[in-house]
Amino acid sequence: ERFAKFEKNKDLTDKEIEHFVKNSFDEIIAKKDYEHLLFGEQNRFLTKSLKEESIRICKAIHFQNKHSKYKIAFTEYNFASNGKPLPEIAVYKSKKVLKLKGKVDRIDFFKNRFRVLDYKTGKFKAEFKLLDLYLGKKMQLFIYLYALTKIFPNSTPTGAFYFPINNEYQDKKATSKFENYAYNGVTVNTEENFLAQDDLVSADNPKSSIINFSLDVKHLEKTGEKLMKDVANTLTENQMQALINYAYALCSKALAEILSGYITPKPLAESCTFCAVKNFCPFLRKQHEPRTDDFSVDKTTFEEVLK
Repeated sequence: ERFAKFEKNKDLTDKEIEHFVKNSFDEIIAKKDYEHLLFGEQNRFLTKSLKEESIRICKAIHFQNKHSKYKIAFTEYNFASNGKPLPEIAVYKSKKVLKLKGKVDRIDFFKNRFRVLDYKTGKFKAEFKLLDLYLGKKMQLFIYLYALTKIFPNSTPTGAFYFPINNEYQDKKATSKFENYAYNGVTVNTEENFLAQDDLVSADNPKSSIINFSLDVKHLEKTGEKLMKDVANTLTENQMQALINYAYALCSKALAEILSGYITPKPLAESCTFCAVKNFCPFLRKQHEPRTDDFSVDKTTFEEVLK
């Protein structure tokens, strides 16, 4: 959040970024809540690693912003922060309406279009698959998009991404030293939207190091138009809206079940595999079958389901 404000509309050198991050880090770590990290060999090693990773992340963010027309508009954005009424979700088959509270890690704008980014650290796999949304596992980004379309009614959602924050080793085949921090998610596939997210892609450099997509070189040679390769997570605007509507519908039905007192578990099979209490789980004792995820969906599925 601090760095986003500091680097706004600036062309910073590595030294300037390092200086800012080190000073900010030292200021934060000296606070009472964190000062214990200044003592002990293990803590000192931890803080040194965190500082180095913070510098790498901020350099990656600056690189991404420098080569993107999407600019950071909000960080840690609270739905209630602008004084407007909170977005609402209608409870399925009910007259009840509940208000949505939430905080979005980051919102980027380009003209009247916006995308949301969710920072993911630790063991969470910063990867989005359409099946995850279909099964209700990863609805968060799309509920954010729904809420923001109500808060910014004259703007269009064009992307939902996870921003991976990790210490993984860089792939030797990587085309950029910041490829580990490439956003993973879904986006609207138009030439303007693609190039607005990465101005470095070309026929000679088709793989974006900012978003998890590549230039369709064959389409470019045939038509002269720069589009992303047509893969599962490249969408039309209607398909993006269908994903948002589907997440809203799942949320609405889930709220109806919760309010009615319906709490029957519906775990996915993979959830049970490594569960510490599976041997005495009443759900499995009654020989219920967990839900499976051994099937596939595509970007047209959500429009079909909503018909």
